[in-house]
Amino acid sequence: MLAPSRDFEVAVLETFDAVKALVKSTFGSSAQVLPFGSFVQGAHLQDSDLDVCIDLPKRSLEGAAQQEVLRKLLGHCGSAPWRVVEARLQKSVKVPIIIVRYTTSDIEVEVDISVGLQCQNLRKDFTDRLVRAVLEDRPMVVDLLRLVKTWARLERLHKAWDGFISSLGWTLIVLFFCIQTKKLDEHRRWSKDSVGFLLAMLAVPEPRRKCNQALIQQHLLEFFVWLSETAKICARGTGKADCALAMSLVEGKLIEVPTDGGAPPIFVEDPGARVFKSTSENVARSARASCWDVVLQRAQAAQQRLRAQERGPACLDSWLAQLPRPAPAPSPEAPQAPGAAAPKAAGKRPAAFGAPRNVRPRVACKWFMIGQCWDGANCP
Repeated sequence: MLAPSRDFEVAVLETFDAVKALVKSTFGSSAQVLPFGSFVQGAHLQDSDLDVCIDLPKRSLEGAAQQEVLRKLLGHCGSAPWRVVEARLQKSVKVPIIIVRYTTSDIEVEVDISVGLQCQNLRKDFTDRLVRAVLEDRPMVVDLLRLVKTWARLERLHKAWDGFISSLGWTLIVLFFCIQTKKLDEHRRWSKDSVGFLLAMLAVPEPRRKCNQALIQQHLLEFFVWLSETAKICARGTGKADCALAMSLVEGKLIEVPTDGGAPPIFVEDPGARVFKSTSENVARSARASCWDVVLQRAQAAQQRLRAQERGPACLDSWLAQLPRPAPAPSPEAPQAPGAAAPKAAGKRPAAFGAPRNVRPRVACKWFMIGQCWDGANCP
């Protein structure tokens, strides 16, 4: 259910090869490109971004050096088949990235590029490979995960940049739910031995299959109920000012963890950091209290819509159809002027990201290349 199309899977593999070629042509043959994120986990959607990081051996990539590397790469992404979407290179950004899109024969794939194979002394794909090992041969869990991620995306609750929960955060929350409700008794597999770095770097496209929609609907409703109840338990806290309750996939239960500066609205322990470094790090550390309140309100509304739906094979399709759709991006032929109000969304439902389209390449200005364009992501 909600599995990506074969064409999109092929386009992503082609895009990954194109990224490697671009990086090596820019920085030399010794440059390395490592994928991470949902494509390594094997739980990506039709419109998922491809996350990659680059490494330049024998070169220091600390601090401003990361911005320098990304700016140099931007200089080679200004023409077809590449298109620059955004550059987050400000000094205040903890992890600088550039966002570009690559067009294959008829499909456009978005790529988030960062620098360095590690983040906080942990290899960037370590947690993803732990997740991949746990999801192996668990199609029902993958279906549920994709449904929840689709719901979060359509409700716009999936961007850590905006103060919500990241895609990895939602993945771990769903897996914790499955462990708690005995749908996935796999927390014993959260170990270094299950990572399997010798496996293919990107998950192999899964075979087409049918799913039990009635059972998935039941699990989805159960998830939203569980999320609301678990949030209440976490909100009550531990009674200690410097501690919080965290969802620990490694232990398979809520645990007490120390915090700095008060309890966060939600604490999702990174199983990779727990396994590799024996530390409790919060994957949802970017979540703001006001945004978490919005998540719980939308989860409550999702419960009500699911309960109101009649059971049947079309139930989930009907439920998804009732969710809001993101507004289409401004047309490349008519970019917004700085400070202008955003255009109203058209009544026609926008095409899903990753679908075939005709794209006219745009070339970013020189100020965008150094992160100083007043138009920001709307450049040019």
